[in-house]
Amino acid sequence: NANIFREVKVEKKLLSITEAASLLGVSRITFNKIRKEKAFTEVPVGQRVRFYRDEIMATLQPNNQSVAPAGSTKRNIILNVFSHDTIGDIEFKKDTFDLTALKQIDPYGAVSLLCVILEKVRSGSRVHLIVDEGLVCQTLKAHQFFLQVEARCEGKVSWDKKILYGSTFHDNTMLMPITAVTNKGTERSLAEELVVLLRKQGFHDSVGRGIAQIIGELADNAMTHSAQALGDRICWVSAQRFLYREKNCVIVGLADPGLGIFSTLKTKAEYKALTDSQALLKAFRPFVTSWEAARGKGLTDVLGIALGNNSYMHADVCNLSLQMDFHDGSNPEIKFGTPLADVTGTRFGLILIDNYFVKKSREEVDKMLEEKERQI
Repeated sequence: NANIFREVKVEKKLLSITEAASLLGVSRITFNKIRKEKAFTEVPVGQRVRFYRDEIMATLQPNNQSVAPAGSTKRNIILNVFSHDTIGDIEFKKDTFDLTALKQIDPYGAVSLLCVILEKVRSGSRVHLIVDEGLVCQTLKAHQFFLQVEARCEGKVSWDKKILYGSTFHDNTMLMPITAVTNKGTERSLAEELVVLLRKQGFHDSVGRGIAQIIGELADNAMTHSAQALGDRICWVSAQRFLYREKNCVIVGLADPGLGIFSTLKTKAEYKALTDSQALLKAFRPFVTSWEAARGKGLTDVLGIALGNNSYMHADVCNLSLQMDFHDGSNPEIKFGTPLADVTGTRFGLILIDNYFVKKSREEVDKMLEEKERQI
């Protein structure tokens, strides 16, 4: 029977080590540990061994709470919405980062890692990155992480380029690789390009409009902070399409190497006595600003979009992380946690889920934040 033959042929498909590691979402080094623990059947093919795909698949533990690149096979990675590997944990010795130890990476994690590497270089360090052919390093390549490092670190960061050179990893979920924004106004064209891509992929127009406004507001805020710290306006933005609870969504990562939101706000006399956490939370309230003019509405509008979309947002500033979970619109959760990277400046991670939504008003956002302030 031809149908039976085809089914058997699929079940017995063989994978190389690289293919098996990619399917599990781990590095080759980690896969070699797993293959011993699981005692995978090894099939000699010439001088190499292969593994049965169905045997590898049987080890996967799908989790409806996990996030995976849209269109990909779900992997046994429990991703609590964003990248969650603390970047300091992969620096196993001074100025040496083992990227193969990362379980997964997304735009928020990629721009956070970039900021850590750049700060090391600015402080005079020479940095070495350990890479492999696994999914995470290939994803970082798709994010153009290594191109950004090469462009900005003047040869002070090294890694084995032969491992990733010429690799043909294609990620059709990448909407916007890491892009440097150095002039105000440039972010608008980037946002417009992203809206066009989202529309082509069937996203609701309200999501596209929300993404465009978010990138505009956060990039404006980021370049203001970086200019005060470095004298140069710069931030990095990236975006990727994911699946979350069977829905399309977009994760946006945006980072700047500036002073950080709370440090900038506390330069103003009326906020000087606030703790860092109090100042970080207050910065999202309307008309709270370090400027003398009546500004300070941008971050409030970003929260209005996230709240209306029942989505998620992290704001990491230096050694603080403000983590916001709005998936339950009746019970928004805001708490402080451990930042992905303990480094100067600000990193934002934001998810927008593909559904119709109406942005919450500044008054609604302010009321929510006022209640949270009383709890701190």
